[in-house]
Amino acid sequence: MQDSLDGNAKTLMFVNISPANYNASETVTSLDYASRVKKIKNTATKAQEGQEVKRLKGIISRLRSGEAVDNDEINKVE
Repeated sequence: MQDSLDGNAKTLMFVNISPANYNASETVTSLDYASRVKKIKNTATKAQEGQEVKRLKGIISRLRSGEAVDNDEINKVE
């Protein structure tokens, strides 16, 4: 179960239960599943930027400050 809920994201689970007697077994099963899911601890972390993203952000920053940027530098593929 942890494999399907773990990863680089937070997980939120809603459990719908019914007060009706004829739904008691399904309600208990849902609550049992929710209690097992609650025990799973996942750690969401921020994804690291790649070198290309850093390079492009640097170019954008320089352009915003009025600095000239060479077309070869913009079109450079790493």
